[in-house]
Amino acid sequence: MLGGVVKGLLGVGLPLVVVPLLALIIPSPKAIALMGIPILVSNVFQSLDGGHVRYALRRFAWLLVPMVVMTALTVRLTLGLPVRTLNMFVACALLLAVALMAWNPRLDIDAGGERRWGVAVGTLSGLMGGVSSLMGPLVITYLVVPDHSITH
Repeated sequence: MLGGVVKGLLGVGLPLVVVPLLALIIPSPKAIALMGIPILVSNVFQSLDGGHVRYALRRFAWLLVPMVVMTALTVRLTLGLPVRTLNMFVACALLLAVALMAWNPRLDIDAGGERRWGVAVGTLSGLMGGVSSLMGPLVITYLVVPDHSITH
């Protein structure tokens, strides 16, 4: 419920709150797996609410495709990891998320660099998401750019 409140208020943060809390009472692989459907469903509803789904899919395909592929590959690779190692990955992902929120970096990306950055961020987010379900912080850092930086 706490994760839902955070997601509702901020639009982000469901796995950031829920995965570490669940990992305190159940093994982290189960905590990560349990978050898959709620994250997917809430993000689908959130994206449909904006009304520009086709435009967003076209524009951010360079971000989304590598993110989905890397998440799927990373999840497969993490299935055999010891729980302690997976917990370390979750902790590192959580610390990275907190650092990004505290540092609040702003990328200045022009239209020509959007594809390169999209592929890089999608790949890294997929890796991070596959081991922790916390792919949002890198994606948010990528998407929150100064208004003047991306022109189409």
